[in-house]
Amino acid sequence: MHPISTPVRRTTITKTVKVAVYGTLRSSHSNHSLLGPDAKVLQKDLLLPGFTLYNLGWYPGVVRDADGPGVVVEVVEIPVAVLERLDAYEGYDVDTPETSLFLRERVTLPDGERVSIYTYNDVIRDGTSIISDGKWCNE
Repeated sequence: MHPISTPVRRTTITKTVKVAVYGTLRSSHSNHSLLGPDAKVLQKDLLLPGFTLYNLGWYPGVVRDADGPGVVVEVVEIPVAVLERLDAYEGYDVDTPETSLFLRERVTLPDGERVSIYTYNDVIRDGTSIISDGKWCNE
């Protein structure tokens, strides 16, 4: 006699990461779709202190600035696999960060949670305008 076996259910565990987006990746902008169909916006219009947001023309960029006015972000949860696509979109190369247009960095939100954010990794040119309210809305 053979023992009765119970089928094992396999569950797929998708690892996720949280990213603070502030520009063309926000849900109100056209490039939000790059975050993929499984992206979940967890927080909207969160002011993240310690940054200055610059208008770089077609897109914005933030730099760390302890005295800066802050940047308004959305916190989005995405599958880890999407990070590679975002890195390419942001011009970030994990192997050569020093030559990347943006860097993917970890930052602490006001509630203490740690998330990733892409920070501008080039020289801010004279005459580049600061977005003093921290909210990118050019599209």
